[in-house]
Amino acid sequence: MSRNDELAYASRGYKFVTWLIGVWPLEDGRVFSNIRFAVVVMLLVSTISCLGLEILTNCGNSSEILEYIGLISGTTAGLTKVLFVKLHRSDLASIVYSAIKDWSYVEKGSRKEAMLKYARRAYTVGRFHFYFDMLIVITIIMDTLPSSDSVRSTSNGTFIEELKFRETPLRTNCLFVNASTPIYWLVFSWQSLQLFNVVLCDAGNDVFFFCMAMHLCGQFEVLKILYSEVAETTKDETSRKERLRELVGKHSRLLELAARLERTFNVILLVMLGNNALHICLLGVQVLVVLKMNEPITLMKCLIACALVLGQLFLYSYAGENLSSLSEEVGRVAYGFPWYELSSKISRNLLYVMMRANAPFRLTAGRFYTVNIESFKEVLKASFSYFSVLRLVFDE
Repeated sequence: MSRNDELAYASRGYKFVTWLIGVWPLEDGRVFSNIRFAVVVMLLVSTISCLGLEILTNCGNSSEILEYIGLISGTTAGLTKVLFVKLHRSDLASIVYSAIKDWSYVEKGSRKEAMLKYARRAYTVGRFHFYFDMLIVITIIMDTLPSSDSVRSTSNGTFIEELKFRETPLRTNCLFVNASTPIYWLVFSWQSLQLFNVVLCDAGNDVFFFCMAMHLCGQFEVLKILYSEVAETTKDETSRKERLRELVGKHSRLLELAARLERTFNVILLVMLGNNALHICLLGVQVLVVLKMNEPITLMKCLIACALVLGQLFLYSYAGENLSSLSEEVGRVAYGFPWYELSSKISRNLLYVMMRANAPFRLTAGRFYTVNIESFKEVLKASFSYFSVLRLVFDE
């Protein structure tokens, strides 16, 4: 595999999606990129407006209203991601340029293998997350396609009418119940586009973040390998001094890039955590309602939605945990360096590395809540506790 092929492999998990929605960092200021971005934002805002109007009509049952609120929450998260990724495009461009440089100059051996390991992980997880969300959207759209024989019985005073029942992908049936057939198909196509747009913005930016985070993890792994190589192969003090200076500079650059990534996504993570908490609460209520109504298909939809919410949170938690642990391990590798063979002036550089590693990188939501595997466990515990209490309330 050539270097260009390796770079294409590492970037194809996110480049096309971010380009499509107009937030690819290397296209800053281009007219067509801004046009695509404006169309994407318009679609997201129209989705939120349509669902909000459906709630205001107050013609759906409790389960449908909970679905509308959940969709509004997910669309709001997608809108937040698009806006903040576009706002912090210069920070993300620095990471992308650094990734291009890293793949262009890496040599064969353990360093390339470390980078490829994290690139494969990012590609596999990203593809699964994105395609699974797309599959859910396609299933929703296919489920709402009207059949020629579909009818619904509705009560109207003292008699029953048989009406043609045509659903739309967003289930906003009250707004378009009297629409003509051409208008109905126009609305159906528009709402299908809206759903695909929500997935592109929400899951697409998740994949973009995960790929960037995994690349930084790969570079921290490379840094550990470089420290070991210097300790084992470089014996001349002058050469060691120059190599250590390069490694300290690389460590500082990696921490700066990780800080840029955190600066871009900390508000996004805060909004996402709020949305996920709301989703879990709504899904808990919906599951209990569906269990009483004995609707297994709707129950399955709720469980899949819950899995999507928790899977998205785990994606960020896993990335935060890896970045934190690898940045901390750099200090341990520096501690194992044969500093006693160096002069006091040179060994002081290692001391600075160890001191900096004692305060490892932390991925945060809103700069106050650390996002890692431990926080993911806390969310799971809180979710199960909430569901247990809610079930007792419903039973009473």
